[in-house]
Amino acid sequence: MSAAPVTRLKDDTLLSAAYAGDTQAFEELFNRHYSRVYGVLFRIVGAPEDAEELALDVFLRLHQKRIRLDADVNVTGWLYRSATNAGF
Repeated sequence: MSAAPVTRLKDDTLLSAAYAGDTQAFEELFNRHYSRVYGVLFRIVGAPEDAEELALDVFLRLHQKRIRLDADVNVTGWLYRSATNAGF
C-alpha cells in the first residue's frame, strides 16, 4: 500500500511528519494555512509587511514549539490563536 500524497493528509498527520523531519509535510501545512494566518494578522495590524513578518513568526513557532500531538489536536485553531496573540 502506498503512502497518501501529503495534500490529502490531515493537518495533525502532517504536523507529526514534520516533527519527524519531513520538510514536505511542513511545507504543505504552511501552504494550506498561510493565507488565513496572514489575513488574520493583516486585519489586526493593518500593514502588509508587519502581517507577513508576524505570520512567518507564527509558523516558526509552530515548527519549533512542537505542540502536543493529542488525538484531537486542532492545528488550524492553534495557528489562529497564535496569530491573534501575535497581532496584539
